[in-house]
Amino acid sequence: QLLADVTNTISSVGMNITRSSTLTHGDHTATLEFTIEIRDIQHLERLAKLLIELQGVSRVSQRRGARKTPLV
Repeated sequence: QLLADVTNTISSVGMNITRSSTLTHGDHTATLEFTIEIRDIQHLERLAKLLIELQGVSRVSQRRGARKTPLV
């Protein structure tokens, strides 16, 4: 259900997913990574605020190369 909630939220703000990756962990958690097309940083920040409100989401971050930056 979490994957559907996240992808629906991304779609609801008019963003396109160009790549995705899902990794499940033994402790009943998962890492979802998406490459998305955005208009500007404000668009990305709006999405991050919506995603962090979803049940089951504990962190939203932006990756540029090897570096991750928390968004919310």
